[in-house]
Amino acid sequence: MTLSAGQTYYFSIKSENGAGLMSVCNSNGVVVIDASDIEESKHNPLVTVFPNPFGDNAIVSFELTCSQHIEISLVDLLGRSILLADQMFAAGKHTIEINSRSISISKGLYYLEFKGDEHSWVEKVVHY
Repeated sequence: MTLSAGQTYYFSIKSENGAGLMSVCNSNGVVVIDASDIEESKHNPLVTVFPNPFGDNAIVSFELTCSQHIEISLVDLLGRSILLADQMFAAGKHTIEINSRSISISKGLYYLEFKGDEHSWVEKVVHY
């Protein structure tokens, strides 16, 4: 995508959760002053899940640029959620473990949802 300086751009973001519920966010217009520092993001480089797909255990690693409250949930395709963490995290790198036996999850596709003070993001994970 190429943006031009001095132009107004409008965007619309449509999100869908594991239960198929959708929400849409529309902008009122954004004026680009200098497009040279705008990069297109293809994924969230601050989160990794290893291994993915996973069997009994997976390690979720994430990095925060500032201290903030983060809620981390594992959501199945029916929208059922298992809370993995709900706490303040300091700036820096963190890891949490998903132990499929202790949380009694079935095999299948899940969404790992991160909800923070500044950002929210979702990573797909597969349990086999």
